[in-house]
Amino acid sequence: MYNPADRDSQMYKFRSAVMENVICPVVFNLYYKCGAEENDIEFLNDKNIHPVESSTPYIRNFNISGISSFKTKSSCGVFFGLPESPMENLVISDSMI
Repeated sequence: MYNPADRDSQMYKFRSAVMENVICPVVFNLYYKCGAEENDIEFLNDKNIHPVESSTPYIRNFNISGISSFKTKSSCGVFFGLPESPMENLVISDSMI
């Protein structure tokens, strides 16, 4: 169960993955529009700062290590945060892309 009080104290770890022939092995995208209703797309792509609510997505306290990606097609990573919810404490270490 999600507890807003725990929002800053949770640590997520992703370790030991080998990928080959992927477009981009690490992607964080907080701009969500997959499956959105057509009349919601303009709001979901809006780059203005909105009030933070319990449904506001966030990326915080991620530790990614031991990632290997071979024959990567585009880039090693793509990170899209929200103006009202910037990514914090995102660490990538001991990885080869």
